[in-house]
Amino acid sequence: MPDIRILLVIATTVIGFPLFAVLFFGHFYRREVRIKTLSSKSVEGVVVGYKRAQIVAAPIVEYRVDGQTYRNSLKYYRVVRATLPWKTNQVASDIDLMAQRNQKRW
Repeated sequence: MPDIRILLVIATTVIGFPLFAVLFFGHFYRREVRIKTLSSKSVEGVVVGYKRAQIVAAPIVEYRVDGQTYRNSLKYYRVVRATLPWKTNQVASDIDLMAQRNQKRW
């Protein structure tokens, strides 16, 4: 009797885990493919400058849609400055960035 339970546990592990992994990751793969196929338009822009009000100089992108020109810049909420592998990484945390954002408002 215990041999049957052990075999059931092994069979569940051998079949169940790979099946779960395929279904789990397959869902996200199908989601990405669906988003890509349903996306009907794309826009190319040109970097026209840099916004230096943040910790990092965010690029300002200018693009054109239906004859109207738009300008937009990226917004960073976390910045990681990568250094050489034998040195430590410097990280600006969310708190530091939020403090800087609140100072601009006052």
